[in-house]
Amino acid sequence: MPISSRASFVINHFGYQIENELFWAGFGRGYEGMELRLWRTPMPYVEFVADVGANTGVYALSAAAVNARGKIIAAEPVSRIYEKLVGNLARNSFDVRAMQIAGSDSDGEAVFRD
Repeated sequence: MPISSRASFVINHFGYQIENELFWAGFGRGYEGMELRLWRTPMPYVEFVADVGANTGVYALSAAAVNARGKIIAAEPVSRIYEKLVGNLARNSFDVRAMQIAGSDSDGEAVFRD
């Protein structure tokens, strides 16, 4: 997926809307187009990125594509989606750490229903 003339990433297609739009419309257009363009803007300059609720990793991958120096983590709690995230990260040579965790305002454990 080309982000610019110098940056790109590869993702698997799982039939989700964001993947369809990335394929047919391109990065920064279609579904979440404005959000992706806004996200891309500061990425070359940041030191740390946390993609919380990473889904299949589009935001983490786009950050890594334009910033090889930054520390990037992608957190996704749902097992079936986490496996897709890990697969997408494996297809690229970026240093992105995947974590199967959920975020909260307190410590502890909870039942997470999918």
